[in-house]
Amino acid sequence: MNKPNQQALSLCWGSMENIDLDEHIVAAAKAGFQAITTSPGAYAKANRKGYDNQAIKKLLAENDVSISGFDPVLSWIDGAPTLEGDADFAIATRTSLEQCIDIAAALDCPLINLPPGLVDADNETLIKNFRRACDMAAEKNIIVSLEFLPFAKTNNLAAAWHIIESAGASNGGIMLDIWHFYQSGGQLEDFYKIDINRLIGLQLNGAKQCTPDQWIDQTMNARLQANEGDCDVAAIVHHLRKQGLDIIYDIEIFSEALRALPASQRAKQCYDATHAMLENT
Repeated sequence: MNKPNQQALSLCWGSMENIDLDEHIVAAAKAGFQAITTSPGAYAKANRKGYDNQAIKKLLAENDVSISGFDPVLSWIDGAPTLEGDADFAIATRTSLEQCIDIAAALDCPLINLPPGLVDADNETLIKNFRRACDMAAEKNIIVSLEFLPFAKTNNLAAAWHIIESAGASNGGIMLDIWHFYQSGGQLEDFYKIDINRLIGLQLNGAKQCTPDQWIDQTMNARLQANEGDCDVAAIVHHLRKQGLDIIYDIEIFSEALRALPASQRAKQCYDATHAMLENT
């Protein structure tokens, strides 16, 4: 499996929520990031602003930044609901799997990320749909990550690994979001129960312990920087590095406090905090 730009730090769209894609690219580059992720919503808004694929790629090249992931793909499960409105997640529900793959390929983006969302599908359906997504993406040489969520059917690392292993797709792997791993009760020994080389993405953020009834609000509005909170992010990164794992580090922080900052300040805060954490690994 070819993994995307493994040594880069990537500034996720979630950390730059409500910031236009062109501003995201420029702010990320100025802060020191080599890559970003973008979303169906950010892409659609860029198109409306006059940025077609060539214009986006030109701006990326001018700033020496690449797109490391297209996220979230929410339409991959049979029966997934669609939402009205102009919010990023609503647009993602209305963007088909095929469209997401085509956009990623057009932007030279090597990976699409598939969270299970809140669809109440059984494992057989999830495995079948994930395999189908991998088969479609393979035609464009794109890899597919599955992201588990503590409040979803696929709610921990073991559940995600079961789907990956059962699907049997060589271009499929796991996106490990630290916030979700921590809230799901994840432990370092869990990594010995999977093929560590099938971790193909790592979303860095800090988390404070909260109760299940707080999960959705906290994950969308109160994430912390990777050097803050109750979770020892540095220990997780150190453990994975010790195992010889090279994966891209995405900085994904959904936070009301971060949303209050201008684009350049958001990007710099994320970059500086991540490096402060990495110094302890």
